[in-house]
Amino acid sequence: ASVGGDSNVKALDAVVEAVNHVVEPDIGLSIDGIAGGLLAGGGADSDTTLDLETIVTIGNNTSIAVDGDRNDPGEFILRAYNDLNVKDSVSFTAGGAFSGLGAYSTIMTTQDLAKVYIGQNVDLSTEGDIDISARGGGRVSAVVEAEAYGAATVIATDAIADIRPENVVQ
Repeated sequence: ASVGGDSNVKALDAVVEAVNHVVEPDIGLSIDGIAGGLLAGGGADSDTTLDLETIVTIGNNTSIAVDGDRNDPGEFILRAYNDLNVKDSVSFTAGGAFSGLGAYSTIMTTQDLAKVYIGQNVDLSTEGDIDISARGGGRVSAVVEAEAYGAATVIATDAIADIRPENVVQ
């Protein structure tokens, strides 16, 4: 979301907002596997990679004025927000005299940027508050359930949720 350079804006309210919502529907298990037999083995691997770039830009040489008064100053908001609601669930069972399994779930970000950039020679004015924010929120979970049974069993699992937000007001 942006207001271009060399702009002159007058309003009763000014809201410039960029929002990314990442919502994975709740479908239960992402992967549900079973292996059985004298020699049983298997694996399940679920990877989710997110790349978010959410930016509000106020261009150079821009003026934004919210024309309210002290009793009713109007809203003045510049906001970049990343909302993550992601769940990954892997379940795997292996059974047999000799059984083994690997079950893995990974949720990660290559970029999770929320940024408000205000250019040079910018004039922001109001009788009230100016709310400037760059942030993120939500819920992220990676879950692995693994079970192996038999005379000799091996299980390897890993659940990783690696979210690295970068929130910038510049």
